[in-house]
Amino acid sequence: MNNSIRISCDLTNLIEVRNFVREFLMPYALTENEVNLIVFAVDEISANLIIHANQKDNSKYIYLTITKEQNSFIFELSDQGVFFDGNTLDDPNLKHIIQIGQKGGIGLAMVKRIVDKLEFTTNDKGMNICRIQVTI
Repeated sequence: MNNSIRISCDLTNLIEVRNFVREFLMPYALTENEVNLIVFAVDEISANLIIHANQKDNSKYIYLTITKEQNSFIFELSDQGVFFDGNTLDDPNLKHIIQIGQKGGIGLAMVKRIVDKLEFTTNDKGMNICRIQVTI
């Protein structure tokens, strides 16, 4: 089974990410709800990387690798866009966002509630890495 893909930074490629994650998870005893939540989390991070880190530049790429480690799935997304340190981001004030009618700004907070671990780093080769861990 293939455990990695590369997509250009175009939002139309998010369907490829969703399908890839769903297909990878298929053999495991997960509920439909669990699969949907995991797919949402990876899709949201992918969209953020495409939009914010890479400015939807389809000459740039995001790499996604999925591994299964005992009772966890590890999703690693890497790119060479602008680094975003989601490690230090506080949860948004949802009441305020709703009151002012703001669009956006809650995706990462939702992802943090779905996954067990979310880390943002940069390696010595200049690759930004977002590591998502979901324990089953």
